[in-house]
Amino acid sequence: MFVISEFGINKNAGEEQNIKKEISAKEKVEQSQGAYLKCEKREEILKKLGDCYIRIQKPQNVSFPVELEDCYQQGRVRLYMYQMLGENISFEDLQLVYTGENSKKVLAQFKKETSISYELESNNKNTAILSFSVDKIYGYCLYEDEQYIYIACKKPSEVYDKIIVLDAGHGGKDTGTDALSGNWSEADYNLDFVKKIEQQWSEDDAKLYLTRWDDTKVSLKKRVEFANALSADYFVSIHCNSSDETGGYGLEALYKTNQYKTSSKQMAKTCLEQLSFTTGMPNRGALNGQSIYIIRNAKMPTVLLEMGFLTDKGDLAYLKKEENRTKMAEAVCSAIRKGMKQ
Repeated sequence: MFVISEFGINKNAGEEQNIKKEISAKEKVEQSQGAYLKCEKREEILKKLGDCYIRIQKPQNVSFPVELEDCYQQGRVRLYMYQMLGENISFEDLQLVYTGENSKKVLAQFKKETSISYELESNNKNTAILSFSVDKIYGYCLYEDEQYIYIACKKPSEVYDKIIVLDAGHGGKDTGTDALSGNWSEADYNLDFVKKIEQQWSEDDAKLYLTRWDDTKVSLKKRVEFANALSADYFVSIHCNSSDETGGYGLEALYKTNQYKTSSKQMAKTCLEQLSFTTGMPNRGALNGQSIYIIRNAKMPTVLLEMGFLTDKGDLAYLKKEENRTKMAEAVCSAIRKGMKQ
């Protein structure tokens, strides 16, 4: 199935991403057993669901471990149901429910013309994976009563205490700065950093969203629109620096200087301090970045981090090592957590 994307990913890139996700879904089944939900009274659940939710009748009306995977990059959400008994399980009562204030209550069977559709990606004697294709990014909550599992589809800001948009600079034909040596461009380093940060993020009440997740060109306008639409609390853009002159090395940050100046500057300083402590690279300081498009147009505290100079032999030698980039990602994670609490 073709991947839905707000960023205009080409079909081939989408298909490659789908293949990777199918592999990861199988690996997820092997590695995880999910968790049992607390069975609640239906009237209590209905108070929490909001205007849009998915209702799934449990096969045989029994409880089993479940897990939800938010694949917003693909316009999908997956429900994993583990330790199920029997083969060829059917889902006869699978419904999308809208209960908006200005519309009649509608219970519609999933169809192609609805904004949410589904497919059964896996159905064996142990695990079923229901994959839902959604029309936009949601925040999800799982509930269960004696008969049904419910997936509440809400605004992310209604589900998470904090939302951070993480931006890997450049991408696709826009490779950014060329390194002195090696096969990687700046765009490759930026994406690697962002993926490492995402992998290490462990704050359940704070959600990370990526503006790009593969080697795709995403316009600056789309990146900013994405963050603004999510009403993100912070926008952190990851880059690597360059210089035509000798003496350009170390860490640097640019920050927003309008009404979000204080929180932007503080986040920039926190990130630089943590990165410099971790790497030993010199801290070149936080600078006014209001001339930068994403900083100027994002409607939240915004920081652009320069993770070293690809034109400096010392910085590049450090960045080339996988373990060093992992440490730097850990430092950024720690700094963002700290910055959110300041």
